[in-house]
Amino acid sequence: MLRLIVSLTILSVSACTPAWAASSEAARKILSMPILYVTDREKTVSRSGYQDFGVQMIEPVDALYYGCQQVKVKVTAKEAEEMENLPTWGWSLRGEKDADPYVQNEQSVHATQTHSADGVSQPITEKVPTVQTADFGNQVFEKESDFQSLVATLRKAMEMNKRKEFIIFVHGCCIGFQGSMNQAAALEEATRVPVVNYAWGSVKGNYGGSTMTYPRSQERFNGLVRRLLKEFPDEKITLAGNSVGNMMIVEYCLETCEHSDLRKFDNIILSRADMDAFAFKTQVKHVMRTTKHVSLYVAKNDPQINLSGVLRWFFNPRDGSERVGNTRSAAMYHCDQPVVVYDVSALKLKHIMPHRAVSELLNNDGCAPTDSPVYIYTPEKDNVVRVVQRPGKVAERQFANAAGE
Repeated sequence: MLRLIVSLTILSVSACTPAWAASSEAARKILSMPILYVTDREKTVSRSGYQDFGVQMIEPVDALYYGCQQVKVKVTAKEAEEMENLPTWGWSLRGEKDADPYVQNEQSVHATQTHSADGVSQPITEKVPTVQTADFGNQVFEKESDFQSLVATLRKAMEMNKRKEFIIFVHGCCIGFQGSMNQAAALEEATRVPVVNYAWGSVKGNYGGSTMTYPRSQERFNGLVRRLLKEFPDEKITLAGNSVGNMMIVEYCLETCEHSDLRKFDNIILSRADMDAFAFKTQVKHVMRTTKHVSLYVAKNDPQINLSGVLRWFFNPRDGSERVGNTRSAAMYHCDQPVVVYDVSALKLKHIMPHRAVSELLNNDGCAPTDSPVYIYTPEKDNVVRVVQRPGKVAERQFANAAGE
């Protein structure tokens, strides 16, 4: 028991440690972008106009909040120079002193709902700053039309973006609500595609606690995705996960792969998957029934994936199981299944999703481009493609606050 406690503690600390340090160059600008979210966490006290969320809601079984939040990311002067032609759907790039998106001398009162300890909803009244960008500002949608408000806002973003496309993102374990929003913002910045962040109730800094909240979040996620697929029958939809979040995606596919009435995803992207490789080998065929393309991002130098595998070997040395996110397991998925495994070890991103590479896949119909300006894609044996950064090119931006907490 003591070994289990110590091991879970080590894994939790490792998983929640930021993988990127803030750039040594002084941040000169603030990039603000709207992230749509769905969460099964309890509301907590608002701070500086942001609605924060805490621990997972217990009841009801389908309890979810829907909303939109402007996520601010610090960028260096050099990064700001590269950001021309920002999207028009609520994006802005300002100096640090002018980055507050709220009108200071105006206050509006909104009635919202919160959940008490016994699960009974009780109304509260709170003051929320009036947001200049009304369509994509910080807001928790009204409960009587919450999901439809999410749908309407997403439609507006796609219309302004002139691309009928969006991403459903599932984060990994051990981070809080704001950490998941930062990760979603990094993905949205790279792809320039609206992201719907499923901020499930993982326990911040606690691997074991996150696995305990996972089953309830799974049920809520399944219902959410089915509703989104029916609301958007013609749009291009990508389902993307990182780390433990990939388990939620695979479990959804296993449950719904036989539903002939549900349309397919255009892409399923599994990045740094902390899942059992032998089990996934049997699940791939079911995942493929729900999508046109499956892409895996793996690495041999991912510290969290390696630690996860070592801990499982430590407790069961005869098992010998690999994690899906490790390059050693890539050969298992060459079973006549159209799964492409991208080895991103050379990018040295630790446990972070390669956002630029994901963007290139989305822009090339789910396949690696042959003329990438920042990467060299080299096919290796079987279904593995090695990804290397071109000399002198900066492929992945290292935004402060955009990699986790």
